[in-house]
Order: sequence, then structure tokens, then C-alpha cells
Amino acid sequence: MAQRPVFRICDAMPYYRAESVTFQYFGGFAASQQKKCVKSLQDAFRALHPQEKVLEISSRSETELGVQLSAFNPQKSINCQACAAAVYVSLRRNGLVEKALSDPQSFRDIVYGNRNGRPICER
Repeated sequence: MAQRPVFRICDAMPYYRAESVTFQYFGGFAASQQKKCVKSLQDAFRALHPQEKVLEISSRSETELGVQLSAFNPQKSINCQACAAAVYVSLRRNGLVEKALSDPQSFRDIVYGNRNGRPICER
């Protein structure tokens, strides 16, 4: 068994929530083993939240959007792209994208609030 964070969208600051999900881990470096792990993680999340959609953001995602959103260097940005995607979806659903992107201070105020500009992808 293993645990990984899944980033969920929220309607209020900080516009995401990291939830640790336990799933069956399949060891090995083969692409088939990695796909089994991804499916196991997604199935475990869906069992907890059957009403929510899942987007795998990685270079091995089965969706083109997931591949396009993946980071170029995962060792330096583990899950940050997933967290950023959750923040974006939340801002969009709340009609705050334009306001958040109007200037850097607006973004910090909306996304970080009084968290003093700490990164959104905290664990």
C-alpha cells in the first residue's frame, strides 16, 4: 500500500485541498506498472468521492490534456502542476480568474490571503 496526495478544488481560499489517498502500489519501472499504480490511485479516490472527476496530470496520462499540463521536470515540481490546476479550476468556477491575474498583488491576495505569499503547493 502507498499514499499520495490528490489535489481537490475548493470554493474558498486557498482554492485547493490536498487529500492523502491510500492505494495499492505496484512496484517496478515499467510503464505498465506505473499505469497500474495510477489506475489504483484513481480508483481509490473515486471510491471515496464517486461524484468527482479525476484528471491525471503527467506525461503518461491517458488524456491529451493531462499530458499537456504535465511539468517538464517532475523531480523539481512534484504535484505542483496538480495543485496549480486545482487552484485555476477553483478560481474559474468562482469567477476570479481575471481579477486574480490583473496584477501580482491581486493574485497574492486572492490565492494566498494572509498567508504571506507562501507557495500554494504546501504539504
